[in-house]
Amino acid sequence: MFSKTFVTFWASVLLLQALCVTKVDSQSADDYPLPCSSEIYCHGPLLETVQLSRRNMTDASKSFVDMSLRHSPEDILASFARLNFTGDVSGNATQLDQLNVFLAENFAGPGTEFENITFPDWTDSNSIPFFDTIVDPDLKDWAVRLHSIWNELGRQIIPSMNNSDRTSIIYSPNPVVVPGERFREFYYWDSYWIQRGLLVSDMANTVKGMIENFLDFVDRPDLGYVPNGGRIYYERSQPPLLIPMIEAYYNHSGDDVFIRENFAVMQKEFQFWMQNRTVTFEKDGANFTMARYAVDRKGPRPEAFQKEFDQIDPLDISNTTKNEIYSHLKSACNFSSTRTRDIIPVDLNAFLYWNAVLLQRFCLQVNIPVEQCAYYGNKADELKTAIHQVLWDEGTGSWYDYDYVRGTTRKDFYTSNLTPLWAKAHHDAANVLPKVINYLETSGALDYPAGIPTSLRNESFQQWDFPNAWPPLVHMVVEALENSGNENASRIAFKIAQDWTDANYIGFKVSDEAMFEKYDVRIPGCRGSGGYYETVLGFGWTNGVILDFFQKYGDRLVAPVVPENLQCGDVTNAQSQLIPVNGVYLIAQFFHIVTYFIYRLI
Repeated sequence: MFSKTFVTFWASVLLLQALCVTKVDSQSADDYPLPCSSEIYCHGPLLETVQLSRRNMTDASKSFVDMSLRHSPEDILASFARLNFTGDVSGNATQLDQLNVFLAENFAGPGTEFENITFPDWTDSNSIPFFDTIVDPDLKDWAVRLHSIWNELGRQIIPSMNNSDRTSIIYSPNPVVVPGERFREFYYWDSYWIQRGLLVSDMANTVKGMIENFLDFVDRPDLGYVPNGGRIYYERSQPPLLIPMIEAYYNHSGDDVFIRENFAVMQKEFQFWMQNRTVTFEKDGANFTMARYAVDRKGPRPEAFQKEFDQIDPLDISNTTKNEIYSHLKSACNFSSTRTRDIIPVDLNAFLYWNAVLLQRFCLQVNIPVEQCAYYGNKADELKTAIHQVLWDEGTGSWYDYDYVRGTTRKDFYTSNLTPLWAKAHHDAANVLPKVINYLETSGALDYPAGIPTSLRNESFQQWDFPNAWPPLVHMVVEALENSGNENASRIAFKIAQDWTDANYIGFKVSDEAMFEKYDVRIPGCRGSGGYYETVLGFGWTNGVILDFFQKYGDRLVAPVVPENLQCGDVTNAQSQLIPVNGVYLIAQFFHIVTYFIYRLI
């Protein structure tokens, strides 16, 4: 473990590198709002005391904010005040015992808001013709098992949680699929790939109910958007895929009434992003308005409070600067070396282009006047033009994230670079497609036997970088290439899909039927690692992607040979090797965060 002085020194060096940055955001981080109003779940001395005093507990930060209250919030806060101590009491046995008694008397275990369910529209695979299209018998048996796992991940929030102030859960009336065993709520963009799998399983009513939950979030005056997950402390959103979810549901069901009844709420979702997540900047003499991930909230994320506090609070910097760092940590869909709030990300802008295209289509479908629907067509055209002029690089044949503060393009490989191909957010396919294929083939990203890595950066120690491959990004690349109409692209798409199927199948067979949220691209069957929490079983979007691949390629995919001894660590118990919070990790992380935010110093 590096010393605090050593880490602080390097953090200070990195801070000085930021002095050349042009100031953009005038709001001080001290003025950022709190994550939410709850003095138990989101901020305040009770939260800080509990989170910092339980460092010896696995996943303590997330577990606490998922506990429900045995008494009213007012009574619990009064009871806490009578303890007459705050802060980290882990070194004081008497106070720690008092704190544990306080927790036992006032809080119920995490996740008690849910009950397990069997989905009403789930049917045996024998009644679903799709499964008979899978030629390989071993893969067919596997697909049938994945189909059954939906009921293992099915949850319903108990009715007594509706309008309750004794839980952090955001009440939703319809059943949901949680991603995996760790998770005590559903998540936004996970649900897109979960729903793709549910539609393969002919569970359109379940998909409709999940979408209705999200639409309710957008229509609520206290929210107005789809949060990252179904808890009040998730004050950020995730990539905007609600409208694409509706498209997938509509393409399966033909439910015109659903489109007509919910079009106004779809518009609200799009406007949230347009009004709250866009920035206007100049490039090459022209002005562009594009989207970024940005959340102005201070303090550590409640669900990751302990680790973020321990990394940032010891640094010899002001509270304002600390809050700016915390805000950066909240500003991405998930943390990677590619994400800061100064970045115009390829994927987000491609998603929003796709949203605009779909909104124009649905607008005309529900017979709104053409001139009103033209707004969305114009927005789509503006975004497509901006994606080409700001993010496209003709020389290398790819799109790249753009740092609008420094005016620089970040020419690293990320799977997300190809999102415009998936969303069809590009001009001149005859020119673009061969260049993108060449970029992909020469990047080195196709050189691995177990899928395509999220990035090729292997020094960040972050879970959304090499060597991890994530199901949604693998699926996006495969679908983008397959739907391009190019024979060579289709060949690459199938190769990636077969490799990904191999990795998932081997992992399933050697780990007592585990499907992981991410995989190591270097060895088929090995789970991914890194991040703030252990790799968990389930796994919703992993299952959804595999089922969708079976629908696309079930007549061609073949089961791999499963090795007798898979050498990649102790995969059988589904516990990942967490990256230690040490000096190397801190330096790598701050190198990608801290140098991007010190506008107030200049």
